[in-house]
Amino acid sequence: MLVISGRVAKRASSRLVTDGASSASPAMTTRNAEIRNELYLSEPTVKTHVGRILMKLGVRDRVQLVVLAYERGLVEPGRG
Repeated sequence: MLVISGRVAKRASSRLVTDGASSASPAMTTRNAEIRNELYLSEPTVKTHVGRILMKLGVRDRVQLVVLAYERGLVEPGRG
């Protein structure tokens, strides 16, 4: 079983929220590559972490993750 450390989950989810890309977006690969480079992980590992973060939060894609972040007050409009 792969366990996501708190540090990795926090940095990755923060990056996901600020990027706000849909999982269907063609830019998804670039976003994963940016996360991979920042965290020094392989791209498949990033995809696994992203999937597990989304699953644990009960959202199906990055768009829903952004909506959840707004609903919980983690992000404010215009303050990216």
